[in-house]
Amino acid sequence: MNLFGKVFEGLGKTLKRSRRRLTRKASLKAGRYYWAGILSLQKEAVRLTWQLTEKFPHIRRLCLNFLAERALQGALHANFLHREYPYSSHADLAGINRGIIEASVNYLFSLDDPLCERAAAFWAKSGFEESLRNEGLKKWINHGNPLIKNFARCDYCPTLMSFEEMLHGISTYTGVARPDRKTWPNFKQRCRAVGEIWELVYDMEYKALSTWQHGDLSRIIISPSFARIDPEQEDRNVFESFGMLQWAFTLNYFFVRELAARCKDVTRIEAIDQTFWVAYNGANAIVEEHVKRYQPDKFSRR
Repeated sequence: MNLFGKVFEGLGKTLKRSRRRLTRKASLKAGRYYWAGILSLQKEAVRLTWQLTEKFPHIRRLCLNFLAERALQGALHANFLHREYPYSSHADLAGINRGIIEASVNYLFSLDDPLCERAAAFWAKSGFEESLRNEGLKKWINHGNPLIKNFARCDYCPTLMSFEEMLHGISTYTGVARPDRKTWPNFKQRCRAVGEIWELVYDMEYKALSTWQHGDLSRIIISPSFARIDPEQEDRNVFESFGMLQWAFTLNYFFVRELAARCKDVTRIEAIDQTFWVAYNGANAIVEEHVKRYQPDKFSRR
């Protein structure tokens, strides 16, 4: 019996008794569908990223592999975090998901540039921000408060190379004569460049996830804090964490499917689609009732 078969056999027995209340146990069992799907997708990703980059210069492969690792490992970390903290992990999972989106889009945007100019611009932008950060610490290294001074000195690097020196190194490694950080477009533009599905992700998910990162008070209703004043909403927290795990899996699917599309491998795309829908539908069968229960218009105003 394959991995999906074993997972389905164990989960099928819990479908009926988990309908009434989304418990921690039911959430974790449903999450196993996504775990199986993530592992399957990541095996595909290893083969696809190798196929797409095997003829690239080493430095370009290094940049792309770094971004691919960020996208793929994020989904693994999301699964581990959800498993350990199903009641309270949604805000941190939201941060992981934003990172998956950014790494995926940056990978695809850099991949679609045979001259490596985009990667060079991205690298230059990163170098500029590093220089700017180091420069910003100068005002703190002689501060009158010993605690502030010592912490600033721990991070300040007086021997950090200048930005011009960084540009020279980037040019040497990438072969791009004049790396220009200003040509690296904003994130919305990058999403538009790599495909409509990522434009949708930007409008539907990326901007919404930022509310977690900013401590937006609109998130109170789906936090453990709300359950303290309304104990009936305790399983809402489990549902939200599960929803964030679902998005980690879905984002992995979008990314890996894009890799297969760039390889023009129709058979592999079909296999990736099947992996996604089997896991997605299997997991959602457990929480289908709760999706309807927890729509925003179902809440009473208090």
